[in-house]
Amino acid sequence: MGMSDLLMIEDRSVLLRELHADVLAKVMPEVDISKPRYDLEEVVDYYTGKRGMLDFNSKGA
Repeated sequence: MGMSDLLMIEDRSVLLRELHADVLAKVMPEVDISKPRYDLEEVVDYYTGKRGMLDFNSKGA
């Protein structure tokens, strides 16, 4: 592997974001992918509920 094959961490992050956007555009062409699909509040509520279920399940162990 040569020096030209190495990517800086920042460059790799940008490249991965661009590739991810390309994949989403091909998989979901009718959906606007320029904005997040879910609101932050929805995501936080969802995972907060999951954490509660995990706590409930671990009490019996």
